[in-house]
Amino acid sequence: MPGKSLIERIRFERPVSASDGQGGRKDGWETVITCRAQYTRLRGSEMVLADRLEGIQATVIRVRSAAQTRAVTTDWRIVDDRTGETFNIRSSIETDDRIYIDFAAESGVAT
Repeated sequence: MPGKSLIERIRFERPVSASDGQGGRKDGWETVITCRAQYTRLRGSEMVLADRLEGIQATVIRVRSAAQTRAVTTDWRIVDDRTGETFNIRSSIETDDRIYIDFAAESGVAT
């Protein structure tokens, strides 16, 4: 795949927890990596949760393999910089040529 197909701009965020100054904790997300990506949308599905219909979109997100992207774990998330769409990372696998990493991710679910 030529690099020109990596047309999406995404960021990888990891969970952080900090003191709120009053004895509690405040959970949030910290941007660690910003890079280009390619989306391959897979067949969507719907689930009924608490009498609500939830649309879940499975997506394979391909990025260049680098030390930073190889360090990403499934407790991180991916955010599309243009649309703000959030993806939960389910798994990752390096391509056979070791040039790219494919992240299996889902949007439309709670992070």
